[in-house]
Amino acid sequence: MTGSIRRVHKSKDKMRPTIEDVPPFYRPYLAKVEGDNVEWILTQARQETLSVLENIDEAKANYAYADGKWTIKSLIQHIVDSEVVFSLLLYHLSNVFINSNAY
Repeated sequence: MTGSIRRVHKSKDKMRPTIEDVPPFYRPYLAKVEGDNVEWILTQARQETLSVLENIDEAKANYAYADGKWTIKSLIQHIVDSEVVFSLLLYHLSNVFINSNAY
């Protein structure tokens, strides 16, 4: 399926793609995620992440094991920045899809 978009059945209770819906490279990652409701999965992941991060003190958050290496703070900022970019990309692609009368 590389290079193409496969239409996934839209359903409120079944939003998870099947293993065949994703390129082979991503299948091991998809297999690690439990559940079918993407919104619930993302909410749980957010809560777990916040729980871990809230327990990191300032000294640990700023620690780098060597000069020029990333700290926990810089890593989290990188993840946040990446999520913003991906969100904007998906927003743009969804608008293109909706406005293309593709469905």
